[in-house]
Amino acid sequence: MKNICSFLIVILSGLFALGKAEIYIATVEGEPVTSYKGGIDGFLATAVESDSDEKIDVTSELVTSYAHHLEKKHDMLLGMLFERGTYKKLYSYRHLINGFAVHISPEQAEILRRAPGVKSVDRDWKVRKLTTHTPQFLGLPTGVWPTGGGFDRAGEDIVIGFVDSGIYPHHPSFSTHNTEPYGPVPKYRGKCEVDPNTKKDYCNGKIIGAQHFAEAAKMAGAFNAEIDFDSPLDGDGHGSHTAAIAAGNNGIPVRMHGFEFGRASGMAPRARIAVYKALYRLFGGFVADVVAAIDQAVHDGVDILNLSVGPNSPPATTKTTFLNPFDATLLSAVKAGVFVAQAAGNGGPFPKTLLSYSPWIASVGAAVDDRRYKNHLTLGNGKILAGLGLSPATHANRTFTLVAANDVMLDSSVARYSPGDCQKPEVLNKNLVEGNILLCGYSFNFVIGTASIQKVSQTAKSLGAIGFVLVVENASPGTKFDPVPVGIPGILISDVSKSMELIHYYNISTPRDWTGRVKSFKAVGSIGDGLKPILHKSAPQVALFSARGPNIKDYTFEDADLLKPDILAPGSLIWAAWAPNGTDEANYVGEGFAMISGTSMAAPHIAGIAALLKQKHPHWSPAAIKSALMTTSTTLDRAERPLQAQRYSGSDTLALVPATPFDCGSGHVSPRAALDPGLVFDAVTRTVTNVAQEETYVITARMAPAVAIETSPPAMTLRPGASREFSVTLTVRSVTGSYSFGEVLLKGSRGHKVRIPVVAMGYNRSYTASSAVAPFHSLSLIFSYIKMISDGVVLTAPLSLEGEDSDGNYRAPNVLKRILSLLNSVRPGSDLTGFQLPPMFNLPKSQLQCYGESVYCNSSDILSKFAKQETSLERFTSVIAWSISTVRPLMFGVAPYNPVIGETHHVSRGTLNVLLEQVSHHPPVTALHATDEKENMEIIWCHCPLPKFYGTNIETEVQGKRQLKLLDRNETYIMNSPKLVIRFFPMPSVDWLGNVTIKCQETGLEAELNYRGNSFLPRPSVHRSIKGKIFMSSSPKTMYVVDGHWDRTVTVKDVFTEKVTVIYNAKEAISGLKTPIVNDPKGILPSESTLVWAEVSKSILQKCWAKAKEAKTSIEERQRELAREAKLKGESWIPKHFTISHSKETGWDCLPNQKLVSHHPPVTALHATDEKENIEIIWCHCPLPKFYGTNIETEVQGKRQLKLLDRNETYIMNSPKLVIRFFPMPSVDWLGNVTIKCQETGLEAELNYRGNSFLPRPSVHRSIKGKIFMSSSPKTMYVVDGHWDRTVTVKDVFSGKVTVIYNAKEAISGLKTPIVNDPKGILPSESTLVWAEVSKNILQKCWAKAKEAKTSIEERQREHAREAKLNGESWIPKHFTTSHSKETGWDCLPNQKFVPPAPIIVPPVESHDGGGRS
Repeated sequence: MKNICSFLIVILSGLFALGKAEIYIATVEGEPVTSYKGGIDGFLATAVESDSDEKIDVTSELVTSYAHHLEKKHDMLLGMLFERGTYKKLYSYRHLINGFAVHISPEQAEILRRAPGVKSVDRDWKVRKLTTHTPQFLGLPTGVWPTGGGFDRAGEDIVIGFVDSGIYPHHPSFSTHNTEPYGPVPKYRGKCEVDPNTKKDYCNGKIIGAQHFAEAAKMAGAFNAEIDFDSPLDGDGHGSHTAAIAAGNNGIPVRMHGFEFGRASGMAPRARIAVYKALYRLFGGFVADVVAAIDQAVHDGVDILNLSVGPNSPPATTKTTFLNPFDATLLSAVKAGVFVAQAAGNGGPFPKTLLSYSPWIASVGAAVDDRRYKNHLTLGNGKILAGLGLSPATHANRTFTLVAANDVMLDSSVARYSPGDCQKPEVLNKNLVEGNILLCGYSFNFVIGTASIQKVSQTAKSLGAIGFVLVVENASPGTKFDPVPVGIPGILISDVSKSMELIHYYNISTPRDWTGRVKSFKAVGSIGDGLKPILHKSAPQVALFSARGPNIKDYTFEDADLLKPDILAPGSLIWAAWAPNGTDEANYVGEGFAMISGTSMAAPHIAGIAALLKQKHPHWSPAAIKSALMTTSTTLDRAERPLQAQRYSGSDTLALVPATPFDCGSGHVSPRAALDPGLVFDAVTRTVTNVAQEETYVITARMAPAVAIETSPPAMTLRPGASREFSVTLTVRSVTGSYSFGEVLLKGSRGHKVRIPVVAMGYNRSYTASSAVAPFHSLSLIFSYIKMISDGVVLTAPLSLEGEDSDGNYRAPNVLKRILSLLNSVRPGSDLTGFQLPPMFNLPKSQLQCYGESVYCNSSDILSKFAKQETSLERFTSVIAWSISTVRPLMFGVAPYNPVIGETHHVSRGTLNVLLEQVSHHPPVTALHATDEKENMEIIWCHCPLPKFYGTNIETEVQGKRQLKLLDRNETYIMNSPKLVIRFFPMPSVDWLGNVTIKCQETGLEAELNYRGNSFLPRPSVHRSIKGKIFMSSSPKTMYVVDGHWDRTVTVKDVFTEKVTVIYNAKEAISGLKTPIVNDPKGILPSESTLVWAEVSKSILQKCWAKAKEAKTSIEERQRELAREAKLKGESWIPKHFTISHSKETGWDCLPNQKLVSHHPPVTALHATDEKENIEIIWCHCPLPKFYGTNIETEVQGKRQLKLLDRNETYIMNSPKLVIRFFPMPSVDWLGNVTIKCQETGLEAELNYRGNSFLPRPSVHRSIKGKIFMSSSPKTMYVVDGHWDRTVTVKDVFSGKVTVIYNAKEAISGLKTPIVNDPKGILPSESTLVWAEVSKNILQKCWAKAKEAKTSIEERQREHAREAKLNGESWIPKHFTTSHSKETGWDCLPNQKFVPPAPIIVPPVESHDGGGRS
């Protein structure tokens, strides 16, 4: 039993380390306060009716006692399940959801998940942070504020809660010095925390509540009190910015660098601010803290909730995106009467990038308003280059000398400080910069935030420069350039083509000496005035970065039947308050205001406008407010043209395209219309309620041609407060495979317009939704990539020279955005060894297959050439070529599966047999053993990949030794692997980089190779290049220079003769590679990689991400379950095929347990004929031995036939298994089931060969049990019983008669050795002749001579094979034709009807009565 368990663990054991405690959010049975309607003794209902204006009184005895009851149940549950001290409860959630956050181990989480009354247990996941002019742009001062008494009453007594990074309470936007005093708000019950330093609270009447939530962050070890502030104080800037946009004071001057950029105001300047800090400077936040903050905000009585926060990626733990604890909390908040606005996400312009999923809240996209800032640079040659720069101009009618930072370095030694990006004034020569315009380069440091435009300005100013120009020479698609306010003339040239014009002008105008040093600076220019904004009529537009729909079901990114985003609001270049110690934007460190972009800025616009609606219509539900905002939004810009969305045209060119509801939702918010919408929807159904005077509405609809749309009734009249349903019918006209867009318009007689966007996709009735959405070319994709699926095995095309293009066929869309989203919460320097990728980022193969392919998949036979080389130097260069061939091009955005422990991969190519095994999971170690008996070579690899995240890239160091042994020559070549580097910026790429050393100790030859690639800028000459040298270990003097590109050709150059030789051609070696096929389905091990991952691979190839995820999760769960069982039993896993070792000095190494890797399959054919008895026997034997720790089991596949030709009867049978046991007693047994059939007579027998299992049992040992019956009826006619080494009987079940049918003593005792009857007739291939010398020495127990003779035979065999290969010959059996099929297995057909008499005969056996028998 122990062996069986161990074997199961080998096949599928856990993917994750056990024991490390994490934060989990559990929900339990029972309603929370907001929805509890009674039913528990002693506790009356706490919920209020959904159509009631009444709010829950959270201070009442009813509510507090029930909330205490829930918390007590949480504590009791944890106390019953776990020992005190082994867990820590962080929060009890009682008001919006019934559950808690707790810090426990994964094992404890599993126990909790299975406990009665527990609904769900989700591992905590991370969240992240996702305006002077916008009130005017939205028409608030003239069209909205006056309806509520003016700006100084706009939002009066409405409380907006902000779950964000806190607040800087001393900012003028939140001050009460110049405003009418704020009175109490009785409905709000929140508290104000005290500043631990000043001992003063954070509230002032405007700020009405201030709390912070960090228990999960602290428990996760992410919180740093000095940086993050253990208080509601904003250490980031983001929270102060969003609060000011929604509810900041009106008319606050925005001053920076001596310039005033207007006067700031929130949307609802008189609204109150309640702060719930749950986001922090460096790491974002944790859902457990955010849920606690939301729960507290609703408990405290906020009216509006702003969430400029969202998850890093779709939650992986729930089947549906909006059914996780976070979104369930939002549902309860809405049920409690709180309107929620959430940022949609900043992953645009790519589809399915939304991070706000809930149907019940307002998901807000970002729009560009009509204000744009532009600037220009005028060159001395008259050219004017457009750019960005919120700065003053250089002196009028004057030009100034341009000096590049790289030309004014103090000395060349400072080059390591990247002087070109102008972040360090101390490395530049002030004498050369003073009075001139400084040219700087926009390096990648600006993208990641370690360099800033503000710092460039400070550098230029400190050096006495007149101004600066920041030049973008290379930009990755999606790089966002915003104008930054600076105190001196400055401009950013973001268009690469314009930058090239500037660089060209500078170079031709700047004379240099022969060393490249500047003789004099002759290029001149001037910078324009960028302080004045330009107002455009082509506004609003959907911002490039604004997340797009369609909404998604779950982590598989399948479409959900829910239209998102809901609405657009200004979110680009928004001025608002900033915290002086805020670090969220490097360009505004230390400033009081910031102009930044994001849907984080759009959401508080909607929150503030919702506050104005709530003020005017205090009894409106959140659904009614959302309806008013959406149905009155506009789909036209200021020029009365349809809204447009910013997109990419080609790779990185910005273009405008007509916006669809997936870009803008219902449209751009129109606050004035929303205050008086006419009709509102207050439920999910198509029921409208009149919130104005009596009015008649005409209902019309339009839709794209593929879908017909009808509405009923055509018109309806509603009195004030009346409700009415209407229907919308959609009919498919044509199935296009894409979405159709349209709208329903209700136009009222009093001027109201209610517009509802409609999105639909038509399906054929025979299709399910998911199959109709899938691309119609998916079938051809499957046939093109699945070369063979046999018995559940999925084999895909190997990684080859063409692999870069083909891999993309099964890659998910928008992969860069999704990868960056996955890694958003990962700290630079983090080890990614245990990082699990969703299937959409996976190749349809495991790492084992990728490693194996690099050995067994080659077009040219590099290994054979290597073995044939005569000189040690020729063999060494062949090894270099083979080492290079193991490096394959990889596609960005896809990676193989992390193998499960015990997973194997076994493939043969000719005489090369390759076996891989995953021998360790933590750390991940893969062992490879390959042998080629023909070439007498052996390959042993030990791979331990260690990936680390470095912010802009992932570097994977592949540790472990690689050995290639040429056994005939007693040469061992040891080498390592280059590093695998995945870059995200400036262009996504995958490269093999770093140093590789190859050594042969026996010959003393050594090579050092350097794999190189692009760094920041693309350089074709460097990309995928190899440089290196060959030398003797005893002398560093170079003998040969290695040069070339591993994806093209590599040469060696003799430094003495200068002769150049091509040693490697990638096109010949790794292009046109064939996919392996399954030769023997029955020989596939259960742990075979292509079988273990078959279902996942199949689903990935079909782009069925949901199925792939489900299948992958199933594998991982089985792995974890087996690991748990093994741990409980105290068992540890031991590799079957390898012994591994590790030391600090030499790293990982492995030793194969077997000398040779077997080929699949060895097939033997037998033909026997007896002309006297007219009998024919045909056997096809394929023995497949497998090692199981304590025994070896050999399954003998193939058909056995015995033909009685006179009677035209054929008897077909199989063979039992041969089992060799080592423990408890060494033994050899025949075991298993044998079936014998005769189709002509219809008779059939089933026999079971049995033997000892663990303990000896004489009655069972070598026994046979079975039955004989007619194939047409399962009814037993005869019972077979006995022992195959004694006697076997059959018993007639009707008469009871017993007959002995077999006596072993008579049949197989006293057997005579065959003798040679005709020596001249012996064939050269006769087995007894071929092995004669070996057999003779074994009989004499001369083991050394036997080994020598055996080696000689094997060498002659290899030599014959080599000669045949050189002659282009392939071996064909002389006497048989063999075949194999999945259904019947191995079979053979004799080429001759009769077997001729043999030169070897069996002498007669003496019978017991003295007669002879043969």
